[in-house]
Amino acid sequence: MAEGTRRVDDEQDHEQDHEQDHDGRRSMASIIARARDDFEGLLGQPVERVAAATREDGGWRLTLDVVELARVPDSTSVLGSYDVSVDGRGEILEYERVRRYSRNRTDEEES
Repeated sequence: MAEGTRRVDDEQDHEQDHEQDHDGRRSMASIIARARDDFEGLLGQPVERVAAATREDGGWRLTLDVVELARVPDSTSVLGSYDVSVDGRGEILEYERVRRYSRNRTDEEES
């Protein structure tokens, strides 16, 4: 890469670093985006959705649903729900799988 040029990824990281709320903390959207990207990298599987986001102890607790086993038809794919703790910058501190389920199953059917 030529001197003085920046990669698009670097520019996006730079923009996200400046997405802060009135307290100087990063916005929820930037926290989720960073954690989602990092988590996909850790597991090597796509994050299907963010099911929950709660601010706690200077960081965040996220629940991320991940496709663990893609199947055909898609309704039979297996997903995992993970509780993910991140710090105020969106860096992952810890995670734990708390549920594993087929896409075509609802919460009511599992009880």
